[in-house]
Amino acid sequence: MPETRKTKQTTILETRLAQADRIRFEILVKSTGRSRTELVRQAVLEFMDRQEGQELTARDTATLQAALRPIMEALDRHHERQASLFVRFGIDVGMMLAILSGRLPKGERKQIMDNAYKFSVDRFSKRLNTIALEIKEMMTRRYGQSKKES
Repeated sequence: MPETRKTKQTTILETRLAQADRIRFEILVKSTGRSRTELVRQAVLEFMDRQEGQELTARDTATLQAALRPIMEALDRHHERQASLFVRFGIDVGMMLAILSGRLPKGERKQIMDNAYKFSVDRFSKRLNTIALEIKEMMTRRYGQSKKES
């Protein structure tokens, strides 16, 4: 039995173009070697795909925002708790400094506190430099040599 071929039902679509746009279109038809129908069909299909993609993107963004909202709220609560802990830590350190400095001999108090401050700053700076080098090495391993170094 011979195969019967189903033909697609298509609809004729008409549009108007300004003269300059029509000339550009005709140049495109000639330069691509495709028919007017092919070019118009492709343009319309690409436009519809792009529009549907934008709708999906907007919908996906709304879904993602809804999913991230509880996470962001939890992070905000965490930041508030962390800030509160830092304040309490600062108060405790201040109290300890007041107690310790009060127990130091008056003539030596300033010198001892200055030496302790310098020691702490140096220790912290060395630790920061170590951390910075560790981060730099990790980034180099992960992403390769930086542009400055090459």
